Amino acid sequence: MNTRDVVGFAAGVCVASSSCGACAALTSIPTIVLFATGVTLAWCSCMPRARTVSPCIAIGIVCGLLLPSTPPPVAGVVVTHGDGVALHGDIFDVLDRLDDDPSRVLGRRVSVSGEWAPASVQRPATVSRRIMTCCAADAIAVGFDVEAASVRPRKTGDWVRVDGVVRERMVDGERRFVLEQSQVRSLEDTVSNPY
Repeated sequence: MNTRDVVGFAAGVCVASSSCGACAALTSIPTIVLFATGVTLAWCSCMPRARTVSPCIAIGIVCGLLLPSTPPPVAGVVVTHGDGVALHGDIFDVLDRLDDDPSRVLGRRVSVSGEWAPASVQRPATVSRRIMTCCAADAIAVGFDVEAASVRPRKTGDWVRVDGVVRERMVDGERRFVLEQSQVRSLEDTVSNPY
């Protein structure tokens, strides 16, 4: 395999992954940038001097189409503190306020929306959102542990709004924030009946 074939393979992967949605699931690079990179690499691998198209472009396209178009599941527990990345959304805003001055938030009722994860034997229920700095491999879920007053059965990944009182706890030596006395509603319910 020569350099031209490697460039052709990379071109095929870039073009295919930007076209099938894998780019958005696996990296924070804008789709148009990855697509333009693929087109540029394809052009480089088919320079007029070569007079042929590298078959490795087709192999790269097939490999790019085989990439997953949904992000991989987050491993581990939900992180309950800000990581310094400036993001917007109710969970991120509350976590930023907690980082700035916990006394302004602790003991107060807040309302946040995110993905639901029901409680299991090893961990409490959580409401969280995923953040990704570079690629899907470094994606983590940030949010709150939830102690609900009552919860209708919900599936993992359902989008919910949780209203609860913010409390702080130490769990296995880690500082965690919990929404106590919480009400959990699906986002569809909150859109049709905001109160």
